[in-house]
Amino acid sequence: AANDDKRVEISVDLASLGGNASFEFVVETTSWSGSCDMAGYDPSTTRMFVSPPAVNMWPIDSSTSSSAATAMSYQRKLFYDSSNFWSFYFDGTNTVYRYSTNGGVTWSSKTNAFTTSGVNEVSVWYSSGNNLVYAVGDTSTSSTSIYLRKGTVNPGPRTINWDTETTLASSTYALANKNTFITRDADGYIWVASADYVNTVQGRYQVTVFKSGSADTLSGWTNTGSLLTGQGSSSPQVVCVVVPAGSGSDVWAIYGAGGGVYSRKNTGSWSAQTTLQ
Repeated sequence: AANDDKRVEISVDLASLGGNASFEFVVETTSWSGSCDMAGYDPSTTRMFVSPPAVNMWPIDSSTSSSAATAMSYQRKLFYDSSNFWSFYFDGTNTVYRYSTNGGVTWSSKTNAFTTSGVNEVSVWYSSGNNLVYAVGDTSTSSTSIYLRKGTVNPGPRTINWDTETTLASSTYALANKNTFITRDADGYIWVASADYVNTVQGRYQVTVFKSGSADTLSGWTNTGSLLTGQGSSSPQVVCVVVPAGSGSDVWAIYGAGGGVYSRKNTGSWSAQTTLQ
C-alpha cells in the first residue's frame, strides 16, 4: 500500500484471492464523497469487472459522448440474429448501428439507420422468424410525422437491406422529439405508438396507436385510438410500450403520463384503462 496527501493505492496479489485465473485485474475506486464504487476499463484487455458479480463489458462506441445515446431505454436498442449482436444508438447527430460477431468484444464501423438526418430516440423491434427489423423515431424539428424503416437482416454477410424510409402522420399538431414505439404482433401486423399533440390552446398531449394495413408492411395505417382518458396529459413526455398478447393481433399497451402508469388491451378495440400506478 502507498499514499500521498490525496491518493491511496492498494495492491493485492491474486494468489491471496484464491488464485482465480479467470480474471486479469480488479479495480475499485471510491468517490471523494464516499458514496459510490466504480470499475474502470483497461483498453489493453477485453474485460471489465464490477464487483459483485463479475461482468464482462466492452464499449460499443467510445467516441460518443451524447447523453441521449440510448435515451428511452424501453425502446429496445439491441438484438441478436442468432450469429451477431446489433446495437442501435444516437451518436449525437444520427441514429446509427453497429454489429458484433464475438459477443460484444469488438464492433463494426457504424452505419446510419435512417436517410433523414437527426432521427433520435429510436424504437427497434426484431422479428427473428423472418429476420426483419423495424425502426421508428423522430427528429428535433417540429412536425406532425414520425419516421419508419423496415430492413432485412442478413446474418451471414452481416448486412441490413433497408426498404425506402417512410413517414406516418402521428400527431394532430406539429411536435418535436415525439416518443415512439414499434412492435409486431403474432399475425405480423406492425403497431406504432406515438406522442400526439392534440390541443395547442390548453397544451394537451395523447398517446395514439396505429396498426399497419397488412402484415410486415409500413403502410395502410389505421388509427386505433388515443389511450389517455379525458383531455390527455399536460406534458409531451408521454411514453408507451405495445407488446403482443398471445395469438392473432391482440396486443397490450402499457403507457405512462404525468406520473401515472396505465394499461389497455386491444382485441379489435381498446379495453377500459386500468391504472397500474
